[in-house]
Amino acid sequence: MIPPSPRSGVPAALLIAALAATSAHAAEPWALAGELAVSPYSGAEGEPQRPFRAVALGGHGVYRWGDWGAGVGVEGNLFQQLDLEGDIDFLVQLLIGAEGELLMADRRLRSRLGAGVAVLLEGTELDVDGPAAGFYVDIRPVGFRWPFDGWVLGVDPLTLLVAIPEPSAIPLVDIQYRAHVYAEVDL
Repeated sequence: MIPPSPRSGVPAALLIAALAATSAHAAEPWALAGELAVSPYSGAEGEPQRPFRAVALGGHGVYRWGDWGAGVGVEGNLFQQLDLEGDIDFLVQLLIGAEGELLMADRRLRSRLGAGVAVLLEGTELDVDGPAAGFYVDIRPVGFRWPFDGWVLGVDPLTLLVAIPEPSAIPLVDIQYRAHVYAEVDL
């Protein structure tokens, strides 16, 4: 049996210290947030590996009842897709939807689920002549929140977005594993 290293508790101690560094956040019921999301890697079978497959900017409004919240979100999402010749196309989709969330651990952790309309703003080489509309689901299992006086800095380190902005003909399915950074202000 290998004895535990004295450094094995360091990451846990740093996390506990970071969470304890600020006081509990007694938020107002209404809040607005702006965020940046990045899909840091893509390497599906048969595709070249490329960093930053998708980048998104978004805004969210939420109303909270205690630790539960409901709101709306809007996001512009620029993502890369392979065309018929194997070249990379850049496509833009607009995501508009409803969201629900749960705050935990004295409001320092958050889980969120969103769903709504995914609008492809331009056509694809394959079968879409112009804008098309479909749907999306955004799953955020757990994110970290650092509250300050009247605002919150947050990180959602691993989330899943499944967007199908073109569900007819040959469906365009966009799957992104993403990381988010956001700032939220109380209203």
